[in-house]
Amino acid sequence: MIGAVHFECLIHSAYSLKDKRSVLLRLKNKIRKHCNVSIAEMDYHTWNLTALLLLP
Repeated sequence: MIGAVHFECLIHSAYSLKDKRSVLLRLKNKIRKHCNVSIAEMDYHTWNLTALLLLP
């Protein structure tokens, strides 16, 4: 069985694309450390909004 999780994030502390990337990098590393999943950024290529897809 394969499952997927799709969630959207609003990053209030991001005021630039560089800020967003640094927050997402820390978030992805913490999720990978605990869950052993693949993570892809899917939608909303703006500086403070993103959508992530997690796959086992």
